[in-house]
Amino acid sequence: MKDDYVLASLNPPSVWNFYPTAEAAAAHADEANAYNRRIVEQQGAAVRHYEAMTYEAYKAAERHEYLSRPLRETSEDKYHAAFEVLPPKYHTNTGEFESFLMSEHWIGPYTSQYVAYKGKYHIPSNLVVE
Repeated sequence: MKDDYVLASLNPPSVWNFYPTAEAAAAHADEANAYNRRIVEQQGAAVRHYEAMTYEAYKAAERHEYLSRPLRETSEDKYHAAFEVLPPKYHTNTGEFESFLMSEHWIGPYTSQYVAYKGKYHIPSNLVVE
């Protein structure tokens, strides 16, 4: 398949561009990394390290990154602010347990899920919504 290779960063996930071969992708790595260093210095952007890989490998690493983030506690105010900012997706409330997904996605199927249980509020790992 044409353009099966990407020049990508895994932490955080980001694709610089698509290429027909690994060699073509690798040939642009210095340019991509130099550009990233400049925007980190100028704008405080996220530090990325771009490397050549298959698109399939990138998508697997992206999935792992978004689904393996640790559970973290948040405040009740932040929980309710997230609930009210956009209409929630898949809202569930059983009285003791409440959860919802953000309707705005990070990328593709990945979004944040908020959970309230026994007076504590959490943002679990991002999850896939299909």
